[in-house]
Amino acid sequence: MNAADRETLIEDLLGEGGAGLKAQVLLQVRWRRRRRRAAPAAALVLTALILGGLGRLFPPHRLQAVAPVSSYMLIRTSPLSAAAVVETRPTWPATVIESERFAGTVSTCFGGYRLLADGELLRLVVPRSGVLVRAGSTERLIFPDPRDARGFPLN
Repeated sequence: MNAADRETLIEDLLGEGGAGLKAQVLLQVRWRRRRRRAAPAAALVLTALILGGLGRLFPPHRLQAVAPVSSYMLIRTSPLSAAAVVETRPTWPATVIESERFAGTVSTCFGGYRLLADGELLRLVVPRSGVLVRAGSTERLIFPDPRDARGFPLN
């Protein structure tokens, strides 16, 4: 039923003699219609006021910034005093320090390495018996006699 039908129904019910009553009823109908339209907006305003009041009563916890932990430690140095400086004196040319037995000379070279082939590896253990075993991506040199695995003779 639309608004025009309602007003017609009210006029029929009240008749022509109730003009004052008709005005009151129409005013009540209009007020109900306005309240029905304003109710969602009022509920929204009331919800916002309640949430705002709760926000003031229970403020959110503020996260405090934590200083990042560094993976290093700053070290400060200071120069040594003159008394802490140690001096060395050269040895006389006639002073010779000798070991009890000759140890040989060890030299190191960088780069130029290559992988040994299977035959070359087995030739290194010639006085002894050895077996080269491959399992997946790993390789092992196994000696059947455990005494052979103790070391190689230096030739």
